[in-house]
Amino acid sequence: MGGVMSEVEDDAKTEISASLVILAPWPEVEKVLSVVGVVPDYTWRQGDAAGQSLIKQSQDGCRILSTLPTSCSLSEHIEDILRRISPDLKNLLISAERSVKLAASVNIFGYDRPPFQVGVASVKKLAELGASIDVDIYTFPIENADNSVHATVQK
Repeated sequence: MGGVMSEVEDDAKTEISASLVILAPWPEVEKVLSVVGVVPDYTWRQGDAAGQSLIKQSQDGCRILSTLPTSCSLSEHIEDILRRISPDLKNLLISAERSVKLAASVNIFGYDRPPFQVGVASVKKLAELGASIDVDIYTFPIENADNSVHATVQK
């Protein structure tokens, strides 16, 4: 059993991505973009298709992606985004008309158990922006060469 477990552990990995999502009426999004100091990776208008799905965007908005590889920690991704945006953004974002969210996706393959830690300074900066944190966690089994699957549930 020890050999099988170490083989599974060798294949275990986690991929993390993160972005800052700003939702507001379009004139407000444009105002934010003029101050943010970073060109957003995505912008959309209410009614646009959400990706390649049939779902429509319910609000205008933009998304600023982390520039780090998926092998970095959640905390590193958050710090990357916060480091790149203008300090003046805080004053623009705190408003009833705007919604700010730090969105993260965590893909866990096999038996990996990644740390979920966000530094105090990052939490403080997100709070100053009025940002919520939304983390989606997805787990995937590891397939063997014979297409059998290692279960991801552990005792």
